[in-house]
Amino acid sequence: MNDKVTLFGEVIDAGGGRIEVRLDGDEVGVLRDGVEPLPVVGHRGEFVVEGRAADGRAIVAPARPSGNAAEAAAFDLEFDRLQSALAGRPTAPRAQLPRTASRSIHEEQIRDWVRRVDSTLSQLRKHRAKRLSENDEA
Repeated sequence: MNDKVTLFGEVIDAGGGRIEVRLDGDEVGVLRDGVEPLPVVGHRGEFVVEGRAADGRAIVAPARPSGNAAEAAAFDLEFDRLQSALAGRPTAPRAQLPRTASRSIHEEQIRDWVRRVDSTLSQLRKHRAKRLSENDEA
């Protein structure tokens, strides 16, 4: 990758010695080592994709110094949102909410699966009891 790509992103995790950044497009990247000052969880700004880690994740670094980065990033985000709206492209929400919708879909799928397993298990128990009673009669 010769040309470095700049994307907006948000710091989502700063634990375990790695800082993870969710980039626009839902890719999760890792902040490269040696970045000072370290951004905090919730920081939103521009990040430059500098390469790929061994696990395939993007390695990113802040695109600009963090002196006044919060204000500059907010301006840039608003500008991009307005430009997308004027071009007729769908815009991303200004503040991204936690992804509870996908969790509830997965939870409902699991609950449905558990109901089907319970139903199947009760049918198997009935058939087994029927076979055992037929064997006892014979």
